[in-house]
Amino acid sequence: MKRAIILPKYWYEEASLFIARLNALHPRYFLVPVAEIGAETNSYLPLVDQLMGKNRATSAMFILPRSLASGDKIDLWPALVHNNSTGHWISSVFFADNWSEVEDALQVLLSKKSTKVEANLTCQYQPVYTEMLAQWEQEGGKAYHPGDYFKDEILSAISQMKGNWLYWGHGEGDRLRGYGHLDIVDLLSNKYVSPLNATLWFTCSTLDKDYAENIALTWYQSGATKCLLASPNKVNTEANLVLSQRWLEISKKKQHCTIASLILEISQSTSEQTGRALWQYYLLGIPWVSGSM
Repeated sequence: MKRAIILPKYWYEEASLFIARLNALHPRYFLVPVAEIGAETNSYLPLVDQLMGKNRATSAMFILPRSLASGDKIDLWPALVHNNSTGHWISSVFFADNWSEVEDALQVLLSKKSTKVEANLTCQYQPVYTEMLAQWEQEGGKAYHPGDYFKDEILSAISQMKGNWLYWGHGEGDRLRGYGHLDIVDLLSNKYVSPLNATLWFTCSTLDKDYAENIALTWYQSGATKCLLASPNKVNTEANLVLSQRWLEISKKKQHCTIASLILEISQSTSEQTGRALWQYYLLGIPWVSGSM
């Protein structure tokens, strides 16, 4: 499946050299240069949508300036899920002010194949969430049950995690409400050993538009994770749990799925309620990191 990178036209020549290297291993990437990338993403979205359909592409990474990495600018970001004449496609947002920042991040894609990664499971201490944690643990995830960890212990554990970090429970613009409430100062208090493959927060409001520096954006911008799934909205708990179940099913079934391909399959084969929940999320960073478990 083809993958697009949407970037300013004056980066095109420099970016083409790296994409040629990338396509020597995985011949699936193409560039979409736009005249001016920035505040008015809607102005070039029809062009992107047309080219996605023409190339039968299913995922795209939009490079936006760092000035748009703010909660009050979220309405200027492209949505997670799009539709065109050939079906759905998925987009992520990557913030950068020069091509070298993008190229450095994309080095991870130069490996020859996508591999399975560890799923690190965390949640708020309520039955509906601990049951989901247990369900994922039975399928091979590593559980950090909230009854077994004090706040300082889970923070230390998070800093040591590798692979994907998942959280279920309540969230707000400045905190996750599990483990005695984890705010961004808490999360950054322990230096992470290496960036997570992905952070998947199945919760509400961590991208809250009322917080210019909300917890999700600050966590992503710190470099702690290559990819982040989070929502600025109040997401229905039941729909979120169904979304999590579908995510588990697909990540176990697909041997070499990416975060983008996993979201794509969910968007194509889910209930209307779960679909509405998915549409309330945004994806930040590299959408092609591994989603396999």
